[in-house]
Amino acid sequence: MKSFILHFKYRAFLAAVVFFLILEITMRTAPVEYFTGAGVFLTEKRRQLAESKEPEFDYIIIGASKSLSLMGHAPTEAEPYSIYNFSMPAMGSRYFKFFMEKYLQNRKSPPAAVIFAGDPGLYQKTWNRPYHDPFYHYSTAPEDSLQEYMYRRVFDRIQYALGMKEMHFRNPEAADMLWDIFSHRYLHFFGPGEIFTQLTGAERIFILKESIANLYYTYRYRDALHYVFFGLQMSHFKKREVPPVCGTCEGTKVMQCFEGLHKYQRSLSIEKQIARTYGQINLGDLLEPNKRMMYQYIKDKQIKMQKAAFNTVDSDLKYLEELALYLDSKDIKLIVSNVPSIDDYRDTRFHKNYFRKLSILEKKYSNIKVVMFPDPYYPEKDFIEQVHYECEGANKLNRDFYSHVIPEIIRFAPYDPSRERKRGFQ
Repeated sequence: MKSFILHFKYRAFLAAVVFFLILEITMRTAPVEYFTGAGVFLTEKRRQLAESKEPEFDYIIIGASKSLSLMGHAPTEAEPYSIYNFSMPAMGSRYFKFFMEKYLQNRKSPPAAVIFAGDPGLYQKTWNRPYHDPFYHYSTAPEDSLQEYMYRRVFDRIQYALGMKEMHFRNPEAADMLWDIFSHRYLHFFGPGEIFTQLTGAERIFILKESIANLYYTYRYRDALHYVFFGLQMSHFKKREVPPVCGTCEGTKVMQCFEGLHKYQRSLSIEKQIARTYGQINLGDLLEPNKRMMYQYIKDKQIKMQKAAFNTVDSDLKYLEELALYLDSKDIKLIVSNVPSIDDYRDTRFHKNYFRKLSILEKKYSNIKVVMFPDPYYPEKDFIEQVHYECEGANKLNRDFYSHVIPEIIRFAPYDPSRERKRGFQ
């Protein structure tokens, strides 16, 4: 009887191992990223293109969700240069140097210039927080060593317990929520080996712990797996019939343009768009009309709150300087061309301080060029909320970019039309 039970347990264990092995192989070969959701899917597409050997673009745009509104440029006979927009939402300013290392690793021909087009707000001191301790309970900087972090964690807790020090922990649930929402950006873009070289101390251990689990695709794409088993329907694969107005600025206000849009269809739509626009997506255009109304309702309040924050916070361009030094070592120019912000922020302390420090950097490094938009501030009507553009605002942004900014960039960092390379997707 005992041997029968052992034999049964062994067979059950073996069956479980075989099942998960088959599932893991399936997850690695099937296009599961199409069922992950827009954020993860975009990150995966960015990673795949960054790791490719081709195309070798003449110019690349980096930034966050706001600069994602900039159109890339496919090479033509009249204008044979290429521009690809690699902007990634919610990655932070430390990410840009790491991205360039990944991009250049697999390409023989570097770009003539890298265009940092992100919002100045990316360089707020309060935004460059350690992933493992975003509210600085035990850290003073993301670069703190493990010994420093552990010492403070132990010593401060003893002081708290003895009443020698007051505990002022800010909402830990908020930190967990932010990590849950945005962690996939980092974990899906970089592997454990890259993370090990990029980060230090306690932050390295925290991210590696999360990243190693992602080596197993069953875990990496667990949300897609859950969706396929419990949410997927055959109707999700049917071609959607939408009114002709969809795809225009008017279409962003028509609910029919958004009805029946499921994960798979959304991913296909994103894939087609970034192939056509060379990386561009205006996030404001993805909002359904009911959510658009909600954002419009709270816009004034959000702008006032952001303006108040910009009058108290300081800027820190340390990571922009690190990016400039790295690109200079590769003989690549860095163009800083911040996409316009809301006019209310024009005279805030942060914005004045940011552009003053930016001017100092430009004088310090010969490979940096600041190229301003004709007007670096747009009226409130061009924005869906306190940061991102309305459809009409994004159109205006791209007109200004290609009529004023790009000609100046090409003059400062000309591309080489005679150099043999695959510049675009065709």
